[in-house]
Amino acid sequence: MAIFTNPLEKAAARINEIRQSCTSYKIGKTGMLLESRLNEPDYKDDYTSIEPVYESNSKELCSFAESELINTFIDDPQCDNKKDGDHSIGDNLADTPPFYVYVVSR
Repeated sequence: MAIFTNPLEKAAARINEIRQSCTSYKIGKTGMLLESRLNEPDYKDDYTSIEPVYESNSKELCSFAESELINTFIDDPQCDNKKDGDHSIGDNLADTPPFYVYVVSR
């Protein structure tokens, strides 16, 4: 078992595990309860699972983590994310922590 000193390395390792057992996945961020996020209209008919890979009380750190993780996986054919510069399409985040970077998958 690897020992990770960087939270983004740990998150990327978990995403690598998730992608091994799904047909496609998408990385996102939210301040919502994860099950509530999975049941939102943009996910509920397409994805069956949601898992947190990073958590922070800082909106800025969560946004940075999401962007870095998407950049890491954006060229993976299983990754459903789309990017527009440094921001994710649909870049919204609640105002109340905790904030999560998550992976939805099918």
